[in-house]
Amino acid sequence: MSKRILFLLLFIPLFCVAQHHTGYPADVESVLKKSGKNRIELEKAITWCKKNGDPLKVRAIYFLIANMDIHYSADYYWADKNGHKVSFDELSYPDFKSALEAFAPIKLNTSGIHPVPEILWDINTIKGEYLINNIEEAFKAWKHSSSKNISFDNFCEYILPYRVCFEPLQDWRSNYNKKFSWINEKTKVNSIEQTLSYVYTDERSWFTDTWGKEDRSEPLPRLGAMQLLQRKNGRCEDIADLEVFTLRSQGIAASLNVIPFWATASDSHFINTVFNGQNHPIQFDVSRTPPINNKLAREPSKVIRITYSKQSNVIANNEPLKDIPNGFMRTLNYIDITDQYWETMNLSCPLSSNQVKSK
Repeated sequence: MSKRILFLLLFIPLFCVAQHHTGYPADVESVLKKSGKNRIELEKAITWCKKNGDPLKVRAIYFLIANMDIHYSADYYWADKNGHKVSFDELSYPDFKSALEAFAPIKLNTSGIHPVPEILWDINTIKGEYLINNIEEAFKAWKHSSSKNISFDNFCEYILPYRVCFEPLQDWRSNYNKKFSWINEKTKVNSIEQTLSYVYTDERSWFTDTWGKEDRSEPLPRLGAMQLLQRKNGRCEDIADLEVFTLRSQGIAASLNVIPFWATASDSHFINTVFNGQNHPIQFDVSRTPPINNKLAREPSKVIRITYSKQSNVIANNEPLKDIPNGFMRTLNYIDITDQYWETMNLSCPLSSNQVKSK
């Protein structure tokens, strides 16, 4: 009996230590708990960063994971009349034309084929190898770019992220880095502002803006990074995403900015901010000529900058979702930058009293 008691006394402290704390920051551990079976993939990336010996890479993976639980892919797949998934991947073909030609007989011979939209949350689906490659390539691009002196916080927010918004998640960095390596060569002899003029000219030479010309028939609100290169066309939101992927692949900090509505019209618009080596923002809109630091053509309702990280001061952090209208105000990762594009001011407006005055 005494040996059994001694064993328990020795075992319980060890068990408690093992269960007490993982050593991760609280916000990281919180997301890891939500990731379920995929936790092992996220921890693979953490382990790699720790073994790498660069404390900035550890901070980088913690930044990505701590904010990962709000990110997802809005994608779709093809299914037959019985709901069985039909195997088809447009990115396995050399170009979009070839993909369409390959899909034609599949569509003809599959009864009841139809697209099925799906939401894939990053914390449940992203792989450790993907995160490791993303971090490695982001750091390499940053350290060899004209923006290597920007703050680490800006690097994390505007170069490091593996996605721009809710596009399908695709492995894009190495392809973009190779295709647009000429941009870094330009920055060696030109300012960022001058280089952006070359980026604008290049993009206009091979990518077609389909806004107002055609709509995608498939339920795909955003093209993924590799689909942008393969299809070579898209709406203004796709174009703005393309600029972010392109510039971040070269270690240049860039963001997606959204005008949800114009103040006098219901249409939306998508533009970019690019940061030079001194963290100075440059407004970039490839739908305008010239594309750099142009004043907006009309009054925006709001201009918001999409961030990867959660923002503590947004309304969705302070009010129940049921009390917030559908739209960007329900999201947790944006900064209001309207005053960078249009004159603004703060107004105080007294609320009417609900009390009924006695007679």
